[in-house]
Amino acid sequence: MKKLLLALVITLALPGCFHSKIRTTSTPSLATLWPALSLKVPPFTLYAKLKPHAQGHSLHVYVEGDGRAWLNSRTVSPDPTPNDPVALRLATQDPSDNVAYLARPCQYIASKACHYRYWTYARFAPEVVKSLNDAVDQLKNKTGAQRIDLIGFSGGGGLVLLMAAKRADVDRVISVAGNVSTDAWTRYHHITPLKRSLNPVQALPEISQNTRLCFIYGDHDRVFPLPLVLQIKHEINNLRPDSLFILEKGVGHRWPTVGVYQLCRFSQEHPSSARRG
Repeated sequence: MKKLLLALVITLALPGCFHSKIRTTSTPSLATLWPALSLKVPPFTLYAKLKPHAQGHSLHVYVEGDGRAWLNSRTVSPDPTPNDPVALRLATQDPSDNVAYLARPCQYIASKACHYRYWTYARFAPEVVKSLNDAVDQLKNKTGAQRIDLIGFSGGGGLVLLMAAKRADVDRVISVAGNVSTDAWTRYHHITPLKRSLNPVQALPEISQNTRLCFIYGDHDRVFPLPLVLQIKHEINNLRPDSLFILEKGVGHRWPTVGVYQLCRFSQEHPSSARRG
């Protein structure tokens, strides 16, 4: 409890804006041949990458995780850019022609709106969701896509639910090690609730029944350990019993570079849960 209170005090004492410290020129080492984009979606400018010559009816959009949100348990990071962009690693394994990677607000690119709240307690704020959806609209226009699949890792795995709830063009949502129930997550780890954030699981009833949902977790994940995963599964099944739920053996939170579509085997009629291993 003392550590949590100290962390809160330090967080509140941080300056209001870190944008001058955020790396604006860093480029992920992966997918170096993929064109990089700066998408203006007020109040942010978002970093994105497109697979070369990306064109097609359906666009697969991979949304990054929380990145380096904290330097340690007591200190908020001045730069949430991920050291290991897992969502980009997953995107590079997607064999589809039309693939895009979308970073979170304040990752890779600075903007005046880059307050630390957007990678801590307001990481799932409505304005964050809107900015990501606005960026998806721009990516659709650039690639000529009419439909999209949303794939998110960790915090991005929660945001893709919130994004899908505001769209009518989503065929599939795949959440990989996703923070889809922020209330369950903060209770389990005894940490401060995300007071300025939406809770992704509550958006499930708003997502079209025609949208296929797949949730993937690893059984060695310390961020989402098995007891918490089972709580999340119960919440999901109560709201969307048609969802696929997959538990991968031997996998922790640092997700391996594997194609997620080979795990989520969507069909016309799919079971409500599955276990692999």
